[in-house]
Amino acid sequence: MKGHKKKPNAKKPYISKDHLILDNQLYDIKHDTVRIPTEPTRYIFIKLTRYVCEKIMGTKLGNVTMTDDKLIISYSKNVTQQRPSNFIGVDRNLDNVTTCDSQGKYVVHDLSKIQKIITSYSTVKSRFRRNDSRIRQDISKIW
Repeated sequence: MKGHKKKPNAKKPYISKDHLILDNQLYDIKHDTVRIPTEPTRYIFIKLTRYVCEKIMGTKLGNVTMTDDKLIISYSKNVTQQRPSNFIGVDRNLDNVTTCDSQGKYVVHDLSKIQKIITSYSTVKSRFRRNDSRIRQDISKIW
């Protein structure tokens, strides 16, 4: 019974796009060049632009993803936390949207008319019983 698959009709895996993902320990960046090992003591070298070198300087490097035409270097850096001076709150309801800021000003936007239009359109579209995709598309375009 070992030869039987659990799902005999399962699809075989395939490659949708050729790519290579390297862990941060598998490559090295010196000055403006990425060094990627292909075999023991053999490497490929990819030169980086000055803009990329400036962006990744002093950051913690992550994975590198290579495709046919791209080299994607993921990195993380520490940023300073900023303290906001003002706040705004937004409350979204079905019939209104209310905004309030830290000075106490608030605005209520009434959406009840829009909600009535949405419900009337949905009831009109639900009454069409004919199961013809061409007519359904024409009716949807009108509304």
